[in-house]
Amino acid sequence: MPEPPLPPLPPMREAMARHGLVASKALGQNFLFDEQLLGRIAAIPGPLDGQTVFEVGPGPGGLTRALLRAGAQVVAVERDARALPLLHEIAALRPDADRGRCARHRQRCCGRRRAVSHRRQPAV
Repeated sequence: MPEPPLPPLPPMREAMARHGLVASKALGQNFLFDEQLLGRIAAIPGPLDGQTVFEVGPGPGGLTRALLRAGAQVVAVERDARALPLLHEIAALRPDADRGRCARHRQRCCGRRRAVSHRRQPAV
C-alpha cells in the first residue's frame, strides 16, 4: 500500500533559520535548497515506492524530503545534533513513522573524541 503524500513543509531555508542552523565548515557541510534538483537526485535510482533508503548525513533533510516524496522509506543517520529538530519536524508529519531513537554519545574517531548523534527514521 503506497504511503500517503508528504504534507507541505515550510521551505528549508525558513526551517533552518527558525532553528538557527547554518552549515558548518568544520563538518564539511553544504546544503542543497533547490527542490527540483533534489527531486532529480532522488529519481536517479529509479522507482522508490516502498523501498528502504539509507541516508547518511541528511543535515536539515532536503534530500530526505525528496526521497519521501518519491515513496521511499528513509533510515537517516545524522551526527550533527543541530539538525535533529528539523528531521523531527519531517518525521512528525508521518503518523506511521517509526521515529526510532535519538542518542548522543561519545565516539572515538581519528584519534579524537567527538559527539555523535544518530537519527533513525524509517518510513518518515
